[in-house]
Formats: sequence, C-alpha cells, structure tokens
Amino acid sequence: MNKKVLILFLILVISTSFIFIACGDENSSDEKQNQEVSKNEKKDEGEKVEGGQMIFRVSSDSRVIHPLYGNDRTTLTLVNHIFAPLYNLKGEDIDYWLAEKVEPSEDYLSYKVKLKDELTWHDGEVLNADDLVFTFNTIMDKQQGSHLRDSFVTTKGEVKIEKVDDLTVKFILPEVQIGFLDTIGGIRMFPEHVYGDIENIQTSDLNNNPIGSGAFKFEERKSGESITLSKFDNFFKGAPHLDNVVYRVIPETSSAEIALQNGEIDAMSITADKVEKFEKDKSILAFDEDRVDYIIFNQNGGKLDNENLRKAIAYALDRDELLKANYLSTDYAKPAYSFFADKTLYKTDDVEKYEYNIEKAKELLKESGLKDINLTMVYRGKDNVRELLVQQYLKEIGINVELKAMDMASFFNALFEKEHQDEYDLAFNGYIYGKEPSTYAQVFKAESMNNVSGYKNEEVDKLWDEAAKEKDSGKREKLYEKIQKEIIKDAAMYPIDYGYAIVAVNPKFKGLEDAAPAPIHMFDDLSQIYMVE
Repeated sequence: MNKKVLILFLILVISTSFIFIACGDENSSDEKQNQEVSKNEKKDEGEKVEGGQMIFRVSSDSRVIHPLYGNDRTTLTLVNHIFAPLYNLKGEDIDYWLAEKVEPSEDYLSYKVKLKDELTWHDGEVLNADDLVFTFNTIMDKQQGSHLRDSFVTTKGEVKIEKVDDLTVKFILPEVQIGFLDTIGGIRMFPEHVYGDIENIQTSDLNNNPIGSGAFKFEERKSGESITLSKFDNFFKGAPHLDNVVYRVIPETSSAEIALQNGEIDAMSITADKVEKFEKDKSILAFDEDRVDYIIFNQNGGKLDNENLRKAIAYALDRDELLKANYLSTDYAKPAYSFFADKTLYKTDDVEKYEYNIEKAKELLKESGLKDINLTMVYRGKDNVRELLVQQYLKEIGINVELKAMDMASFFNALFEKEHQDEYDLAFNGYIYGKEPSTYAQVFKAESMNNVSGYKNEEVDKLWDEAAKEKDSGKREKLYEKIQKEIIKDAAMYPIDYGYAIVAVNPKFKGLEDAAPAPIHMFDDLSQIYMVE
C-alpha cells in the first residue's frame, strides 16, 4: 500500500469527521481558549447553588496517593487536589497557596518561606514549619526513593533546610540555582504527625487514606472503579462549593464518551476529533498544556545505543503525519523540534529538525553497521494508530518493528524500573515540566531517576550545571540554546508536538476559568467550581 494512502487510512480510522477543523491558525491557541471559556461561561446560565458532586473520568486507577510518588496522570491529579502546593508561579507572578511569602537572599544562596497562619490538615491538626522541614528531609532521604530529590542536589552538594520559627523555614543552597524559586513552589507538604514514624512511606497503608491540606480530602476508594473526595471546610481559600468530587475509572475511551453523553460523568479529556461531537451540548476548554509529545529511544544497553540508528529512525519519520494522527491539524497542536515545551524560557527551534528524508535515513542506517534490525515498540491500551505509522515508516528503511500492547502499570514499569527496561526499544510518551528550563535536566542528566531513556553525555551534564547557576540572562540563554542543540543533535529523543489539552464539561458546572485550567489535572483549584440550576 502506498505510504501516504496508508497514513490517510490510519487517520480516518480514529476520526470519521476528518475535515471539521479549519486550516490551522498558528496564533489561535490563546484566543481559542479565551473565546471558549467566555462562551461556555455564558451558556446555560442559571441560579448558583451550593453542594452537589462533579464526576470526572480517569482512564486508570491511581497508584500511590502521596506527593513523593506516582508519575501517572490519575495519581498526579489526586495529589494536586488533596495536597496543596506552597505556591504556583504564573509567569513573573506568584500565586500563593500554603505559603504567605518567599524571599531569596541577595546572593540567591538562601530562600525564606513563611507559611500562612492558622493552616490545618484534613484531620484538624495544625500545619506548620515542622511539617515542611519533615517533608523536605523525607524528600532528601535516599531510602524513601523520591524522584523529587534530584531537584535539590547540585554539583556542590545538597540543599539544606532550617526551621526559623513555627511558620518559617530557610532553604540553604551550596551554590546558586536560578530556577530554585520554581523548585520550591512545587513542594507539597505531608503531615509529620501521620508519617513521622513510617520506615517506608511508599509502601505504607497510610497512603490508602491520605491526609493532606488541599481543597478536597480523601473519602473513599473502590479499587478499579472510583475515588471519591469530599470538600474540606477549613480550606484556607474557603470551603469549596461542591460537596464531592468523584474520579470514575473508565479505561475504554468509547465507554467514557457514552458516559459523558448520558450524563453519567461530567468532565473528561477528549481528543481533537471529538470536539465537533461534544461542542453542541458541552463546554469545551482547550489550552496549551506545556506538554511535549515525543518518542523515547531506549538507550539502556540495547540497539539504540547506536547514535546513527537513532538518527536514521528520526529521518525516516514524518513529524507532521504523526501530529495529525493525534490532533488532525495544528489547531490543537504545534510541531515540536526542541525538547523544551513551546513557552519554556529560552526555547529555540534552531536545532536539527530531522525533516522526513528517506534517503538520508537509509544512509545513516548503513553507517550504523547494524543489519537485520528488529525493534520492539510498546504502547498503552488499544489505540495504536501512531505506532502503526512508525512501524510502516521504519519498514521502508528495512527495520522491523514489533508492536507490543501493555496495560498502564506494565508500561510505566518498563519505562521507570531498571529490571524491565530491556522490554522495549521505542515508546510514545509525553512530559510536562513547565516554563523553567532547569527543570528539564532531570529528563537527560545521566544519573537522574527521570532519565528513562538512559541518555548519557558528560559535556551536556556540565552545561546543565553551568546554566542552572548562571545569573546573567544573556549567557544563560546561550547555554540553554547549546544544550538544546546538543541533545537534539545526539537524537536523544524524537520530539513530535506541543499538544493542547481539550476538556469537555457538563455546562451546569461554572467557575471553570476561576478554577484555572491546568496541565495533567485539568484544573488547579476545584474549590472555585460550582453548579447552576
């Protein structure tokens, strides 16, 4: 079958409404979001009521409901609403939550964080500086195995913490880390009086009934079915309008869409090809998720340790067609060439773009010295349209790709557990690390727990360290541009697109804009959502 015909066929498989989106408007994303939120807030206006519940769809059950663990979307969503952050950075502004203020020293070698007064945990106990000290020291305890630890270790040692008073702590850095303000904000505290005597927090039964400080508290979990949260009346922003938030586990997308249509669930993420289906009677929110969709090249000792093979694969793929397989057009995604998200500080497209070039791919494959190449590409669930495209592309240059379906748990084990990393060579994945460039180091530095691909480059590691402490913005920009060029030149991964999140919501729920649409967990602050009758 002709390649382009096959591609069109595969795209049509996932969308019977292929032509509903107009030609892509490159600057439409922010306007689209503002217009849709405004439009959706206006329709079906009614009388505001207190109480009720909102049901969200999640595609899988949660893992360990604790801020130090869990890399899957469901767990991160629950953690966001059960455990409040210290603050969120909004560009140059700080949206304070548990923290009242944060102050860096003049030399940027220490940061004081003061908590709000009269904060409490879900069980009514006082939340104070002792809890923040305990949380941070647990993060730094290697025995607890938190992936957050790497963010607080520099080339000159570990960040330390000191209690100043009952509401204030001081973080002490061994060297300047310009992005440290962003790093602190992401800390989600957990209570010392609950976890203080636990030897292994990750495996503790206490995680089956987590105690946090967020707008909603854990109520009930029915394994494989649902997780229910109830409102926290003593939430520092004020009690939420809704009584309950329910996360219903529906693995099959088609079943979830039927549930959304029938009113069995109230909100779910949808794909671009479903917008036309739901926009008539649902509120549609579309927003840039700061997400990078990419293909992992597993370099943990397999064939993809060979740089020429990785480059051959990159040139054999058609980025535009892979993007369309997921988003149909550039209305809901943009092509990605860097590993930085589109709005990340110092992001550049002045890198090797690996535009589709079959002859160059064959030439590089020959230079690799490898023959009779068989690779395994793993994927989650049954939706393997993009994987089929990759299989077809690589077949054209003589590479055989076996597609292997995995459930969610097995997929993440293959990516993150060393004993399983020989189970695959290629995989589609995505990450969200925000707009601070230093946070992306954890994806590529050799010893980082989040470097699932096994990429190693000592010179690039040094550049990451140098950029993290460079105070001059001009020099810092050049360093991050060089890092991007080097990592892409090495074909450490294959960036595909910057995809937008699209959420369909029952229009009886309002306050969506105030709830702050956000990556991964849909909304930052569910306390702002209310019902109308």
